Amino acid sequence: MRDKVGNQKNNIINYITCPYCGKEHRAQARFCPATGKKLSPALKKNTPQSDFKTVTDLSKAPACPYCGHVFFAGRKPLFCNRCGNRLKLVEKENKKNEQLKNRCPYPDCKSVLVKAAVRYCPECNRKVRRCLACGSFNLPDSSDCFLCNAYLGEDPGDWLMFKGNPARTGNTPEKLRTPLKIKWTYPEKSLKERIFTSPIVYQGMVFFGSCDRHLHAVDQFNGKSIWKRPTGDKIISTPAIYRGVIFVASLDGNIYAQLTKNGKPLWVFSTEESSGKITAPLLACAQGVIAVTADGALYCIDSETGKKKWVTVLETTAGEAEYSSGGGAAFQQGMIFIGTNRGIFYAIEASSGKISWRVTGKKEDNPPFIATPAVVAKTCYTPDRSGNFYAFSLENGKDTWSHTVSLDGVVEGSPSVGFGKILVGTQSQYIAALNLHTGGEIWRKKNERIRLMDAVLSTPLITSDGLVFYGSNSGYIYCRLLESGEEVWKHKLDSPVTCCPAASCGFLYVTSTAGFLYAFIQEEYF
Repeated sequence: MRDKVGNQKNNIINYITCPYCGKEHRAQARFCPATGKKLSPALKKNTPQSDFKTVTDLSKAPACPYCGHVFFAGRKPLFCNRCGNRLKLVEKENKKNEQLKNRCPYPDCKSVLVKAAVRYCPECNRKVRRCLACGSFNLPDSSDCFLCNAYLGEDPGDWLMFKGNPARTGNTPEKLRTPLKIKWTYPEKSLKERIFTSPIVYQGMVFFGSCDRHLHAVDQFNGKSIWKRPTGDKIISTPAIYRGVIFVASLDGNIYAQLTKNGKPLWVFSTEESSGKITAPLLACAQGVIAVTADGALYCIDSETGKKKWVTVLETTAGEAEYSSGGGAAFQQGMIFIGTNRGIFYAIEASSGKISWRVTGKKEDNPPFIATPAVVAKTCYTPDRSGNFYAFSLENGKDTWSHTVSLDGVVEGSPSVGFGKILVGTQSQYIAALNLHTGGEIWRKKNERIRLMDAVLSTPLITSDGLVFYGSNSGYIYCRLLESGEEVWKHKLDSPVTCCPAASCGFLYVTSTAGFLYAFIQEEYF
């Protein structure tokens, strides 16, 4: 008969004499708690005891971290007498791991990092990456955690592709305080070739492609060139990054995979069977690299091997114009969403390339879909070129808005979504904010005191502190309040801005068609 903690009543407990340490242990013990050696059943004998002190409070009794066995004697031995694992070694390892995971990963810095959201060491001011599994700090170029070997994922502050993420929402967790001032410009002299790609940011570097046929990697803090790699033709398509590899497409129909840290080539994929140029921005996710050619071939490519998974031919895809900034695909819930120049919008299974549903626009002439859609929850939002706006259900493609939503003017930019609003610019010189759930217009703001043809082809960037940044054909960068549309800051550049700006670490990055990359930062840091 036993009490609640498993000890025999009447203070009669079975013991054995250990042949290894010479001490007496409980008969239920499988291992010697002093040496960790296994006890043979043949050595067991019964010995009555009258002065055994039991522990009735389980919360105060020490326990084995491996098997949970409670040591009722009130003290923790060197080894667990149930599973045989060494106990003090575990405590030392745990203590050492706690010290390691909170320490700056750079060998020449011994500062202790305690903030959960820290991204820079306060002592050496270098970037670190925090593991979401165990909380340890790692070097910025690490792909796996040094402590628990978990995949580190991507930094929330990184801007990995056009509009930031596979869902193409166009919003960022970064905060920017105006007024801003140019910190650096790359290069000091123009590339003498135009830039139509949007900048992307990853682990302290800014990437962009140019019509000079090169992919450029620039230090995000000082604007110095880190590396650049040539391709077979001009680069119009915005690159994409996944797990430390950057994918870029050029007008030669090839897709190049290179390591972000040094530009080392990994593989090249050719779209020879479609013979189409790639101008739409690439999409990279767990399913692979998604690319669409100007003649309507939608490819899914294995990101590790560069082999084709599947190809689906659409009816003349969007992005056919050589310098189109839209026309890319969005990804959500295992589906790919994309529109075409024929006025048809598709939902395609990412695993097989099978078309799940397709819908056409509301007008008889079927105006083309040339924007990259944005996906939020169970709805995909996209305008057509004539200004009609749609909210397609991901399940069946039905428009979830109860009435027709139409904007004045041609829409060639892509929408961004944040804080319950949809932001999109038009060629009629204004930017509009729509209600995410109803499509109703919240506000519409025109670029005042600017020349007549100041079209907004740029895709807006929405920050977490409620600011909207976008460019225009007159070369201005605008900042407005998301809530009211009030203009709070603007800056004049030397050429039209058609890109989607990117924000990271307090910087705002913008490319211009004149061949420059600009980095803006708060004036108080000068």
